[in-house]
Amino acid sequence: MKHEYSRKRESFLEADGRLLFLAFISPIVNGTGFTFKEVQGGEEKRFDIVITYNKKMYILELKRWQGEEYHKKGLVQLGEYLDQYSLHRGYLLIFDLRKLKGEAGKVDEVRVKIGDREKNIVEVYC
Repeated sequence: MKHEYSRKRESFLEADGRLLFLAFISPIVNGTGFTFKEVQGGEEKRFDIVITYNKKMYILELKRWQGEEYHKKGLVQLGEYLDQYSLHRGYLLIFDLRKLKGEAGKVDEVRVKIGDREKNIVEVYC
């Protein structure tokens, strides 16, 4: 966490969510895989987090809840990243600060159509 932390932030940003998630996941993949942040892929796109674990690759996109339209754009963005690497499943972590009772910890799986292919995206609300 010390490596990722910055005192310049005063409000919760997606980068803060990334810090929390990396603090959680790093001990799990330690020794068997790696975590990478802001990975630059093809076409100059940057993936929030890429995890390699047990010879598999996982792409995660992090979003702060900013409404339904922004949410839909995040799904399409992640779907395009998955398509670029011929992956069928990705993960969208949504930091929802609206304090809706019962939303925290909610997990959904949605399908997104990218071109002629469908992608499965697991959404986790934090």
